[in-house]
Amino acid sequence: MKRSRFRECLGLLLLALFPLACDGGGGGSDDSFTMTTSVAVADLNGDGVDDIAATSLFGNSPPPHAGFVTVFLQDPIHPGSFSRREYEVGGDPWFVGIGDLNADGLPDLVSANETVASITLLFQPPGTPGSFLSTQTFRTASHPNAVAIGRLNADAALDVAVADLGVSLFLQDPGAPGNFLPRTSLGIGPAAGVAIGDLNADGVADVAVVGGGSVRVLMQDPLAPGSYLPAVVLAAGLQPYDVAIADLNADAAPDLVVANSASNTVSVFLQDAATPGNFLPAAHYAVGRSPLRVAIGDLNGDGTPDVAVANMGFQDGVVSVLLQDPSRPGQFLPAANYVAGFQPSSVAIGDLNTDGRPELAVAVGDGVAILCQNPSQPGTFFHPTLLGIER
Repeated sequence: MKRSRFRECLGLLLLALFPLACDGGGGGSDDSFTMTTSVAVADLNGDGVDDIAATSLFGNSPPPHAGFVTVFLQDPIHPGSFSRREYEVGGDPWFVGIGDLNADGLPDLVSANETVASITLLFQPPGTPGSFLSTQTFRTASHPNAVAIGRLNADAALDVAVADLGVSLFLQDPGAPGNFLPRTSLGIGPAAGVAIGDLNADGVADVAVVGGGSVRVLMQDPLAPGSYLPAVVLAAGLQPYDVAIADLNADAAPDLVVANSASNTVSVFLQDAATPGNFLPAAHYAVGRSPLRVAIGDLNGDGTPDVAVANMGFQDGVVSVLLQDPSRPGQFLPAANYVAGFQPSSVAIGDLNTDGRPELAVAVGDGVAILCQNPSQPGTFFHPTLLGIER
């Protein structure tokens, strides 16, 4: 991969809201590049072991660049080894989400295609688990940066929220699984990250949005499913870029973790247990340089959620791991930083070698880096190995 020009370009882009709006090369083969932009983990083919989906782009000219989702299926007979298949999606995909969008019991994929203002849906065909059908594409507002999958209205079908200039919502047609009604918009962009969860325990899903310098929480109106009350703004760090939802302190109330790309911190918002849907002031934790995406999971087997952060940085980047302080629920120990590879842009958590311990999958410049856990020191990780996507 021709890294020098693209590294400089991506470093500058991190200071703006929207990535990948730059010239990756001058048109010749020496200026071509591959860039892996996001990663997600789930059991994609129902064989009981975790697999990986990653978005990447390839180009030797100005954007839009050709976009792909690469699916790595883990071999259950040879844990930690993967087969690979590639699917074309829209230009410059910047995010991949996983969810069963047509209720057939098989996870499907959604990519956010940044420079061509679209999302691409890839459905699994019945009878061939782990493969994906020809794509469906839906137009979004400009610069779709991320997607979240969840139930956004009163029916049982999964819907899609897109972080873009307006935060686009795609609600499923309840009478036709896997088909979607026309796009609507929350009108609160620009957005870089979005998450879905029931934040006030009223039985309907709410939306958290980051971007444009703010964190906004929109509670769904329980009297009008699919519509939202005015946003509540939370104070995080500088240039919040991603948000994740999880119950961090075991009080049955979901909390928020926000990556702040310009202040090199994550902000943790714990809910006020006495007033559901309200959040205490953030606690801020230092991480690596230019944090971009976060993932939440129990990384050391103590039964409490921990946080992993992909820090893009400007040279070889690191993944920060914040283990929860076992004596203080919802609070975290100082971050441990692990070298992952060239400019990590996304991180996911899963058991990628069937040893019963979670690994980290990290989107780096030319593939997916896997950081296996050190079994003698739970919550610590070895040097990465690379699943390449170089073209």
